[in-house]
Amino acid sequence: MSKNSKNIQTLLFSATGIVVMAVLMIAINVITSHLHLRKDLTEDKLYTLSDGSKQIIGKLKSPVTLRFYCTRSQTEMPIYLKSYAKRIEDLLKEYEIAGGSKLKIEKYDPSPDSDAEDAAALDGIDGQTLQTGEKIYLGLAVNCIDETLSIPFLSPNTESTLEYDITRLILRVANPSQIVIGVMSTLPVMGDKLPPNVGYPQRQVPAPWVFVSELKKDFNVREIQIDADKIPEDISVLVVVHPKGVSDKTQFAIDQYILKGGKMVAFVDPMSAIESQFSKSDSGRPTPPGSSTLKFLFDAWGVEFDTQKIIIDMKNSTEVGAQGGRQRQTSPSVLSLDSRSLNVGDIIASSLDKVIFAYSGAFTGEVEDGLTKTVLVHTSKQSQLVESYKAQLPEKAIAKDFKPEDKEYALAIRLVGNFKTAFENGPPAGDDESKLDDSEYLKESTDSGAVILVADADMIYDDFWVRKTSFFGQTIHQVFSDNNNLLQNSAEQLSGDSSLISIRSRGVTNRPFLVVKDMQLEAEKKYKKEISDLEEELSEAQQKIGELNRTKKDQSQRFIMSKEQARELEKFQEKKVEVNKRLKELRKQLRKDVDSLEIRLKLINIASVPAGVCVFGLMFAFIRKKRMTGK
Repeated sequence: MSKNSKNIQTLLFSATGIVVMAVLMIAINVITSHLHLRKDLTEDKLYTLSDGSKQIIGKLKSPVTLRFYCTRSQTEMPIYLKSYAKRIEDLLKEYEIAGGSKLKIEKYDPSPDSDAEDAAALDGIDGQTLQTGEKIYLGLAVNCIDETLSIPFLSPNTESTLEYDITRLILRVANPSQIVIGVMSTLPVMGDKLPPNVGYPQRQVPAPWVFVSELKKDFNVREIQIDADKIPEDISVLVVVHPKGVSDKTQFAIDQYILKGGKMVAFVDPMSAIESQFSKSDSGRPTPPGSSTLKFLFDAWGVEFDTQKIIIDMKNSTEVGAQGGRQRQTSPSVLSLDSRSLNVGDIIASSLDKVIFAYSGAFTGEVEDGLTKTVLVHTSKQSQLVESYKAQLPEKAIAKDFKPEDKEYALAIRLVGNFKTAFENGPPAGDDESKLDDSEYLKESTDSGAVILVADADMIYDDFWVRKTSFFGQTIHQVFSDNNNLLQNSAEQLSGDSSLISIRSRGVTNRPFLVVKDMQLEAEKKYKKEISDLEEELSEAQQKIGELNRTKKDQSQRFIMSKEQARELEKFQEKKVEVNKRLKELRKQLRKDVDSLEIRLKLINIASVPAGVCVFGLMFAFIRKKRMTGK
């Protein structure tokens, strides 16, 4: 065969091979597009149905139907919503596979004036009006027998919590009888009038705090007055928020409630940073931040909580917005706590990613016999308890006197066991003990009980865990910390149903470069020391100049600089230039170290896969060549 013939044959084979490969790729793509084949390679399996969802679906006794309403028009539906709708359908397919005969998926296209549009309206699915005047639908209704609940519009902004939202609806329609949660607070958490008799004016506030709205999605939430003399027996879990000035009578009511088997989650605070937003003095000015505690109960349980001390933690400090137009600064009194400060071995904190505490206290002491303490959230060892006024100082002033105590302080704890009454001598003065029989007045619990204590009440205020945005005229809550999840997980565990806990926190993903953060912390320590030294030298120089000015005999010359003052000022200016030079070198070295680490991480992440492919290819070529040569 001639050389030209061989070239033509090679070309034909190559062209044929390319055509065959193209046909195969198209055929595979067409076939797989109709199949549900996926591989979730994310670290937390964010696109795989969680065990919690599978457990809830596995417990279904009656069939559940999920009705997905989505506008299919190619012209009306925005492209990004079409892509999101496809991801929703993929997730619903996962539900259908897990549910089998117990769970059915129905899909509707609510085109104008259609039966599907009428069905959407009956299910509470809202059409969103575009700028063109057209309406689009992207919602979900969950039905079980006569119970129907819906998500009127599935916003892409809440995609991270989509599985949790769907599973929660399935659980609610399958179990319509809800557990009762009682909420007691001196703050307007319920969104109606402020509680009476706590020194606050009676005025209206806009809406409930978001944590209350979230609780209402899973529980029957009932308000308990802060001056209550009895906690209703049908309350499964009592949530107490900032019980400022709570009376002995109410503490006795809580005491007896717990001894009778009630559960409690209590948020106390040495200094409520947000209280002044809702309270004013008689003069109309905001009241200073107040403290709250349950002293009688804590003393009986062996829990110490100093309302005069606030925890600062240099390793977990948070960047906050400064007032008065100044630049943002870091506050060691506002703590951003990641997995290193969370008890990941406990179901309440295992799925949490980050929580934020603001001007928090700490729990110390040894609990009484019969009780077991579990720490759920703690500080780093670079922490210290300081007086309240010191915690409010600028970071530089705090750092100057900071002395780490080399211990991890407990910020949230759970007590489990047999509780004893805090009122050994009977009800506090004013209560008629003769009206209480043995079944009503208990001196110790009849069964093992549980309470969860959190050393900060501000942390469940909206601004510390959720960001509110507007999307198609609706208020969307974008979660940026797990503060509310800590409360929700606690309520669900204490109420006996923890199936949702493993799902909820998958929505908040925080992947900090911990090594980089530690490097910055170490470098900033040196930086802060330089600043502190410079400020001290500045203060000494100014003090010296002031003393020289005061000692002048001729007061008429007090505005003319003496030779001695000029020498002092010149020395100070030289020192200032020298220190600024050192600071500049330190900043340069810090940036160099951080940038170098960042570049190495990027190279590893970007180059690892191609490098692996190249190594595999070279090994394959070497093995093939060895086989062909027989050597």
